[in-house]
Amino acid sequence: MHKCLKALKQICWTRELYLEAQKLSDVFGVLIYDGQYFGDLKEAIDSFFSTASEVLSGELILKISNRNVEILTRSSPYSLYSDKVVSFENDEIGINKAALGYMTIKGISDLQLGLRKERI
Repeated sequence: MHKCLKALKQICWTRELYLEAQKLSDVFGVLIYDGQYFGDLKEAIDSFFSTASEVLSGELILKISNRNVEILTRSSPYSLYSDKVVSFENDEIGINKAALGYMTIKGISDLQLGLRKERI
């Protein structure tokens, strides 16, 4: 069950949300271990996970074998994955143009470093 939930988080949550949830899971574990079941922080973390989990719904196909569970397919109506975005052949939403602009901006500092090295 844990592996299935993790697979849904990977397609439905942003990377930032996923990483923050990992941090808060550690804090939550400490609170429970220390017996702080009704504290403000625990309630706030409960609220965070309640809101974040609203989009964790979908279908998974599993292959279950000796001591192993393998996720074969996963899908969700809340998935952030889109074939239109990851395709370089059919750029329906203009991601290639945006990527080129991003790479140009990110490359400016490397260009400046190269020009500086030529002057030395």
